[in-house]
Amino acid sequence: MSLSDFLIAEARRIAERPTLEEMRQRLATRTRVRTRESSAEAVRAERDAR
Repeated sequence: MSLSDFLIAEARRIAERPTLEEMRQRLATRTRVRTRESSAEAVRAERDAR
């Protein structure tokens, strides 16, 4: 793969990603999820399990 091919592919990949505003709008439509443990506790438990 040439550098030009790589840069074109990278530019396309970046262009396909949603903008920050699009991501905010998408997240605003989602319902909140309530969990028994905090995110920090879940991450710590997963790390400790390894």
